[in-house]
Amino acid sequence: MKIKQPLFGLLLVFGLFFNCQNETVNSVDEQSETLEYNSTLFNLISTIALDEDINCLDFEYPLTVSIYEADFQLTDIVTINNDDALYLFLQTLDTSIVASLNFPITIVLPNEQQIEVNSNQALQTSITLEGNSCYNISNCTQTDVANYLMDCNQLPTINGFSPYLTHFNFLEDNNITILYEGDLLFNGVWDITTVDGNVYVFITINGLDNYNGQWEVVQCESEQLVLEQNDSVLLFIQSCNSNPFSCFEDVTYTVCDDDDDLIVTFNLDGLYQDCNQSIVGVSYHISYEDAANNVNPLVSTFTNVTNPQTIYVRVEQYSNPDIYQIFTIDVTVEDCT
Repeated sequence: MKIKQPLFGLLLVFGLFFNCQNETVNSVDEQSETLEYNSTLFNLISTIALDEDINCLDFEYPLTVSIYEADFQLTDIVTINNDDALYLFLQTLDTSIVASLNFPITIVLPNEQQIEVNSNQALQTSITLEGNSCYNISNCTQTDVANYLMDCNQLPTINGFSPYLTHFNFLEDNNITILYEGDLLFNGVWDITTVDGNVYVFITINGLDNYNGQWEVVQCESEQLVLEQNDSVLLFIQSCNSNPFSCFEDVTYTVCDDDDDLIVTFNLDGLYQDCNQSIVGVSYHISYEDAANNVNPLVSTFTNVTNPQTIYVRVEQYSNPDIYQIFTIDVTVEDCT
């Protein structure tokens, strides 16, 4: 965002931005129209110069503005070379200054399309019409969108509905893995392209038809990605955890036995209950080999068969089970009689 300068400093800056010609004529040129201070057009132009709200439009520079005395005698022609200079110039205008834009003026759209206008009314209409469609124009490149999708797991919201414990994992090989509502796994493919300056994401998932199709990126921010398809709106919010295994660790667990047989039944899930298991699955195994091969999982209600005994814990990503780590629980039963 461009910084608003105090008014007393604006006049000083003019010498850096404008070339003025002191000429005198008898009337306003037919190709110029008065720009009224604080009018709708004045405010629209100011907004473009500030790059606020209407940030998908720009002017082709240089522009020239004619300055007149109260009797419409031309005193100056100001040449403006960029947005900063335009905003600074507008801040010096007030109801006592008569200024007019010199047409034609060219508006430049994000796809490099140019619109030439020849009057105040045409300029105001073009800014209003094109400005109203700004929200439909993505301010991200294809690379930006692809990186956003692949950087982290994505939490989806479609038409206002956010399925519980659901995330999408967009992979570099154009595959997608989805954990849906905590325990359902889906697979699909995705792709991305740019057409006429607009970025589109293609999604195909067997069994989740609501997410399928050609989605146009209409908003791209650090917090969320907004896509549209017909009347549907799909939001992706990143769920970034650089190490989903960071909460898990090797555990030494001592349990008390009251009947002197040194055999105790306890719940294994309670040992990692504070760890987020929405994006990882946890299984328990009697040997390291079983954990590595993901076979013969134990039930969470476990009774030791030796004392001490080591249990092997496999923690794997739901989105890609080939990514996993193995931790140990060393159980020691003590006689408490």
